[in-house]
Amino acid sequence: MYKAQQFAGNTVVLRFIGSCFGAIFTMVTMGMLFAALTVGGIFYMYSRDLPSSDSLANYAPPTISRIYSAEGAVMDEFATERRIFVPIDDIPALVKDAFISAEDKHFYTHAGYDVEGMIAAARDAIVTVYSSLGQRVANVPCADGTQQTMLHLSGLAAGPYLVRYTSGTTQFAVALHVE
Repeated sequence: MYKAQQFAGNTVVLRFIGSCFGAIFTMVTMGMLFAALTVGGIFYMYSRDLPSSDSLANYAPPTISRIYSAEGAVMDEFATERRIFVPIDDIPALVKDAFISAEDKHFYTHAGYDVEGMIAAARDAIVTVYSSLGQRVANVPCADGTQQTMLHLSGLAAGPYLVRYTSGTTQFAVALHVE
């Protein structure tokens, strides 16, 4: 009978471990599914308004209409935008380098998108949002330090949007309710 009890105990432990791994696997799978749906949704939202590749291949910018005299001199020009086509070889290297330096300093080293630059931009955006969170919470007038601490913690838990989008009265009511 002792062996049967030991076997039953091992089965319970193995079932517990299996259910823990199953829960972890389910959470990871659902997280990956959610991330994939989010990325797909973002791509869908931003790609809806993009032009087709055929229209980009056959792009013809608006040009200037010119009226010439009988001698061949330009009398007048009409255009909604003053665009003059300049071949890339006619643009000085200094001007090219200035545009590339301002827009994308790694232009010649990546294959069309700069992963390192995108990660740095995302990091800077997150740091900017969360660094201003403490300043916004600190500026809310409260009766005592407990309410100030509660607002700070609730702001961190809800992200920067709690403090930004709620009124001072609502924040004060939340602090009083918790206290």
